Amino acid sequence: MKYLISVIVLSILLTTSVFSQNVVSGKIVSEISDEPVTGANVMIKNGENKLVKFCITDANGTFRIDMGEKQAVGLFLHVTMVGMEAYSRPLGKETENLVIKLSESENFSDYVLNVLYGSNAAQICTGFQCRCLDHLTCQHF
Repeated sequence: MKYLISVIVLSILLTTSVFSQNVVSGKIVSEISDEPVTGANVMIKNGENKLVKFCITDANGTFRIDMGEKQAVGLFLHVTMVGMEAYSRPLGKETENLVIKLSESENFSDYVLNVLYGSNAAQICTGFQCRCLDHLTCQHF
């Protein structure tokens, strides 16, 4: 009888571990406004910086990556978005319902390339100062 009970318990434990999947999920929001970040790249990489899994956040800023039988321990979560600072952290036991806040990138807003239609002038603007990229006439506005 004890043998039968231990076999049943063991089979339940094995079945549960086979069907359980490791999931990395959460939401990406802006640090300033707490608005969801749509279209952010969410990557799981190993210690050698090689891509293991990848997804893009939806309209609500949420993501879900099914890891299958792979363990999250020893892997790294990387999040990138144009105009935002990249985010990276090692994955541990907590892998579900993560809330990641991305801050705006200072480098992205520093340099804007303006190509004016109807002329061949191109200029780089930093804040309120502009400078020409070539020897053509540039107008500052």
